Order: sequence, then C-alpha cells, then structure tokens
Amino acid sequence: MAVPIIIKGQNHDGGWVYEYEGSEWYKETTSKQGATGNGDTSVAGWHMQALKAATLTGLEFKDLKRTIRSGIKFLQGVQGPQGGFGYRNRGDRYSLAGIGALAQQMLSGSSSSIRRAVKFILDHEVQIGAPDACIYGWYYGAQACFQRGGRDWEKWNTMFRDQAVAHQSPDGSWPFEGGEGAASSMAAGAGDAPVYRTSLFILMLEVYYRYLPATE
Repeated sequence: MAVPIIIKGQNHDGGWVYEYEGSEWYKETTSKQGATGNGDTSVAGWHMQALKAATLTGLEFKDLKRTIRSGIKFLQGVQGPQGGFGYRNRGDRYSLAGIGALAQQMLSGSSSSIRRAVKFILDHEVQIGAPDACIYGWYYGAQACFQRGGRDWEKWNTMFRDQAVAHQSPDGSWPFEGGEGAASSMAAGAGDAPVYRTSLFILMLEVYYRYLPATE
C-alpha cells in the first residue's frame, strides 16, 4: 500500500513534499491545485529510504525504477558547489549533506556526488558545543560515512565517538547542541527536545551494530 502512494506522490521535479501536494495525484484526488514549488530534500530522503526497502521485498512495483532515477536526479540538482545540499534549491547546508549522500548510496552506489557530500561532511569538525552543531545532520552523516567505509569512516568515527560518549548527561540524555539548542528546539519543541536528541544519538551509536553496507 505505502509504496504505490510514494510513487504516485512524487513531486514534479523528482522530490517529495509534505502531503504530496506537488504531485499530479494530489491534484486529481483532492480537487485542489496543490503546491507548485520545488521538492523538499529532507522529505525526499526519507521517501528514498522507503524505496530502498521496496527494492528488497522482491515485489514488482510499477514505475519504481523511474521514481528512483527521478529522486536521485532531484538530489543531485540541489547539491551545492561545496558538496552539501539545499533544502528546496541548490545549496550547501551541512544538515542535509548526510541525507543527500545516504539516499544515493542506498539506491545508486558510488558517484562523484556522494564523494563530494562525504568530503563536505568531514570538512566540518563535529563539536557538540559549537554554534553550528546539528544532531540531525550528524544522524545522517554517521550513516553516510559508515557506508563509505575506509578512511572516511575512520575520520568520522574519531570525531563523533568521543564527543557522543563524553557529552552524555548523567540521566542518559544528551544536552543541547550548539550551546542554546536552537537546532533541537526547532525540530522538536523545547519540551520534547531531550527525547529527540537522545533518540538520534542512540540511532547514531547503533550504526556500529545494525547496519550493513547498502549494497549488501
């Protein structure tokens, strides 16, 4: 049920947006005009992970391969000159570099786009107290660097591992990143931010145990 909805809900430019408002399917089923803007890189990344799962089911889904190709083209179209990714247009946001790399790793293997994205991630030192710290970006960065393996993973692991362990609070949670926690608060709201941060750190630490390379 979910896979055909994802395929039908793809945006006109190959990305996805909330509620699939950029798709022809949305317009046909709701009698609304829908959104006409560009796709959303973060939303697209989550959908492309779901499409990876679809490829592993052994089932046949109409237009699945075309949808994947369009999604990859969308991501590469919003990649910035430094290797990061923009939110709805071309740009170099660190918070989106990991998802841009990971989605392509899962569905297309190695490419210059992935290599540039991982380099961009590694060029930014991981420091929980830094003003531009971003746990959401680290969550995807950890997976992207793990998939790359070799020296890229070693460098990421060296930066991230000690930071994560050293900054865990006595109650098991993690403190605000960036000092005042703007990134966490914006994503989850002040009340839920500790749960949000802790969940992402646990998922990052699980990368050692639960993930195989995307080609396996």
